[in-house]
Amino acid sequence: MNVKDNTRYRSEVATVWVVLAAACVFAFYVGCALSSEGAGMGSTLRSAALAVSVALVAGAVPCRYTLTPDALRLQAGFYVREIPYTDILAVTLEHGWTWAPALSANRIVLHHASGSVRISPVCQPQFLVDLARRLQGTRGSDLRLDLAASAKTQP
Repeated sequence: MNVKDNTRYRSEVATVWVVLAAACVFAFYVGCALSSEGAGMGSTLRSAALAVSVALVAGAVPCRYTLTPDALRLQAGFYVREIPYTDILAVTLEHGWTWAPALSANRIVLHHASGSVRISPVCQPQFLVDLARRLQGTRGSDLRLDLAASAKTQP
């Protein structure tokens, strides 16, 4: 693979997001049914389900990570950020639900010059190989890849 190419990975999606989306659809249909019967709560339920659905889509779709020639580009809905490879100091693994542009609890933590960010690409092993290949020329031997020892569980 030529590291000058862009490689895009979508986020792994945890079951909880699918269940939440299904609950929104169910609540919307129940709200429609109640509204047709004249119940005032039906329109409130329908509006709430629609608002939650729009917020989920705006905040999470699409959720993807693009390895460009010079930086890792993160996108989760309207959240877009680029982290230059030269800023990445360490890469670790974790299992947790801290807010992040990630739709799964199985995460890669990228520690960089201004903090850290958590991502959850599908095919994590391949993503890590592609990322390491791009980092090799920019970070050299000072990059810390604590992958086996760093997997931990967060509350």
